[in-house]
Amino acid sequence: MGLNAEDMIKGRISETIVEEMLVDLGFFVSRLGMEYSAPALTTIQRFIEKCGGNFRLDWSDERSFISHLPDFIMVDKKGKVKLVEVKFRWNGTISQEKMKVFFQNPYCIMIVVNLEVNDKLIYEANDQNPEQKADMSNERFLVWKCTDSKEVDIDESNTEVSVDLKLASIRTWLKDEFDVENEGIINKYQDIVKKWLSPALKHSKEAKPSNDEIII
Repeated sequence: MGLNAEDMIKGRISETIVEEMLVDLGFFVSRLGMEYSAPALTTIQRFIEKCGGNFRLDWSDERSFISHLPDFIMVDKKGKVKLVEVKFRWNGTISQEKMKVFFQNPYCIMIVVNLEVNDKLIYEANDQNPEQKADMSNERFLVWKCTDSKEVDIDESNTEVSVDLKLASIRTWLKDEFDVENEGIINKYQDIVKKWLSPALKHSKEAKPSNDEIII
């Protein structure tokens, strides 16, 4: 089932906030997602048809790959590259279904924009010291990353990628991964999250309970 208009708007706002925050932190950021890549391939196909071509692009496998592209590519000043997926979840939790991006791109990271953090998520967060866990409740940007991936045989002809994931605050991740620290910029964008997405909190709490499972 596709996203409804409200969910799409919240998702686009979250992507824009994360993109602008990363740019302000000194990273080069470029969009990658299917909504930016697929139209270009469709244009190529239409061009071929208008020029009298009697064939269609065979991109079934490529389309599957494109549909799982993360939202951004980010590069620091030293050339270190990361693929970034962005999600909005009011309480920070993410379902197994939404974690499929790691099956296709196990080296990407997922930034979850949130309005409050589920207590169980904080309690069960792995590899976090008590101080980091306490700080996480005030974090509007949580980062999931893959710490290990391997192929698992489903049957004789199919394999699936199994991933182990780690959760951290955006501050901890930026410090560990890029040695970047800038409280002012992060706090600025956390305030923007609260300003533009807080109206969604009351609606989300009143909605039917989510089937999202907390992934640790």
